[in-house]
Amino acid sequence: MEFGDLINYNNGSEFTPINTSISSLNCGGYNYCVNEGIYKAYFKTSSGGSEVVKYTNNESISYTISKLQYTRRDGSQQDLISNSLNVNGIPIENNFVYPAVFGFGFNLSFKYENTRLKEELILQNFSILPKPGNQMGNNPELSLELVIRMD
Repeated sequence: MEFGDLINYNNGSEFTPINTSISSLNCGGYNYCVNEGIYKAYFKTSSGGSEVVKYTNNESISYTISKLQYTRRDGSQQDLISNSLNVNGIPIENNFVYPAVFGFGFNLSFKYENTRLKEELILQNFSILPKPGNQMGNNPELSLELVIRMD
């Protein structure tokens, strides 16, 4: 038997459909947010600085966008592709997208789903990835580094 995602949440007095649309109303120090669901998500327009995305449920987790790099499979070495750039993010339905945050064609999206906030690195084309250095060995991993703060 398979079950789908939750579609309703208890707002304290009744069960209400989860609204995954990103809004600019009542966002408590952030520019955009989703306040109606089993968790809340907050987004700053600017990708520069710290704690640009925040997830709250019983606890709070904040994300700072750091860098994109190749990592050797054994974790012993990294090869930097790009540090994050300061760009302005835009809400698109239930996604908050930071376009070209690691350079042209490298978009980072935070997708508000009913039960989780999902980060997605979206490449315009696979060919925009630079070739990893020889020191990275065979088949290095592509690593997105987010600095995480838990409260």
